[in-house]
Amino acid sequence: MSAFGGPGVMASNEVVNANDAISVNWSRGTVFLKNVVSKSGSGVHTDNNGGKGGGADLIKENTVKECKVDGYVVFVSVPYVSATVESNKVSGSRSASPSTAAPCRGRGRRS
Repeated sequence: MSAFGGPGVMASNEVVNANDAISVNWSRGTVFLKNVVSKSGSGVHTDNNGGKGGGADLIKENTVKECKVDGYVVFVSVPYVSATVESNKVSGSRSASPSTAAPCRGRGRRS
C-alpha cells in the first residue's frame, strides 16, 4: 500500500509478503494505525513528511513481524516535520533498522 502527497489514514490493514508493505511519500499528515505486516521487505514508513506542507505523521500501534532478512521494520526517512512513532510491535525480524524516527524540530516524538 502506498500513498503520495496528501493527508489520510491507513488503518487496520493486513499486508503479507510485499517488498514495501505500507508507506507514504511527501505526506501532509498521515495516520498509520493498527496495521499488521508480515514477511515483507519493509513494514511501515513515511518519507519526506511535511516537505510540501501539512502536519506530522503518526505511526502508532502497528505490528510488524517476520520481515525479510535485513529488511526495515518501522521508520521515518527525511522528515521536514517530526513524525510521532509510538507503541509499535516488532517481532521475529532481523532488521537493518529498528523502530526509529529521524530527529528534527517539530511536534513529534519517539517512544
